Amino acid sequence: MALPSITYLDFQSGLFRISQAQVLRPDLEAFIAEKYAPFVREIIGDPAYIEIKNETPLVKQKWLDLFNGVDYFNTDEDAMRTHRGLKRVVLGSICFYWVRDSGVVNTPVGNERNKNGNSDSNWGGYFARDRYNTVIQELQDEVYPFIENYELLSGVVGSSIDLGGNAYTINISDTTYLYDGDVVKINGIEYTVSNLIADTSFDIVASATGLDFAGELFSYEPYKDFPLPCINASVL
Repeated sequence: MALPSITYLDFQSGLFRISQAQVLRPDLEAFIAEKYAPFVREIIGDPAYIEIKNETPLVKQKWLDLFNGVDYFNTDEDAMRTHRGLKRVVLGSICFYWVRDSGVVNTPVGNERNKNGNSDSNWGGYFARDRYNTVIQELQDEVYPFIENYELLSGVVGSSIDLGGNAYTINISDTTYLYDGDVVKINGIEYTVSNLIADTSFDIVASATGLDFAGELFSYEPYKDFPLPCINASVL
């Protein structure tokens, strides 16, 4: 599994702190292992999940930016936007479900056991719930717009070089989130990318010789088949 690492250490400080006095490390790590992958799979869908699962280690920038966050130019809004990353959403969700399911009271300085089993009003998940609602809102306001921004990218081929044997070099100036093995469409026809040189060129194999791709439209789908939006999971 090539999902970015999340461990008990991610819950020792900061927004998603869980009191270490009330946590057995093996229990929390087992809980992370149980919740992490299914939550991500629900958000991004099976095709993307399987691609990530089979990529070891996780090196494609499109996945690193999806999980860790990035500042990017949103074309719909014509402005720079900040996407703080899917990992934050996962951390907030695990924190909430741990507090809810483990019977601890979440306080501004950590968690403590709820000793009054007869009073729901004393349940201490309010801080975890608020943080969970915060990250689910980030999912809606930051993660999904980021995915949608890069769901389909297009441009114009600058020039092409006939390499012989139906092979061509396609010269383009922007290859954001494009990788060897990806499929691009040029003038509506699908080709498989090889020998990619970032923001410069890639090679394809066509069905004929003597073709010129200069000025043709090309497109590709970095985040293909994402189920957007997949959830509205805020806890009220």
